[in-house]
Amino acid sequence: MKQVININFQGRVVPIETTAFEILKDYTDSLNRHFANEEGKEEILLHPMKKWHLHSEFKNGKIVGGRIEFVWLFGIIGIFVMLLACINYAGHAA
Repeated sequence: MKQVININFQGRVVPIETTAFEILKDYTDSLNRHFANEEGKEEILLHPMKKWHLHSEFKNGKIVGGRIEFVWLFGIIGIFVMLLACINYAGHAA
C-alpha cells in the first residue's frame, strides 16, 4: 500500500502519494530557480500538513525551526533531571 500525505494546495486539503509529492516538490524547486531573478516573485513552498505543528518557521524556503525546538529543549532538560536523580540516588544508597 502506498503512503498518502495531505498537502494544502490553494487553500484546499489534497491527499497525494509520497512519490507524487516528491515530483511536485522537484517541479516547484525548478519554478523557484526559474523565477529567482524576477522582481516581485512569490515564494513557492510545499510543506506536508503533518509537519505544520512542529516545523513552522522558514527562511529562504527551508525549515529553520518551530515548536520542535521546545521538544528538544524539554527533552534535554528531562535527561539532565534524570541524571541528577541518579546521582542523588547513588549518593543516598551508599
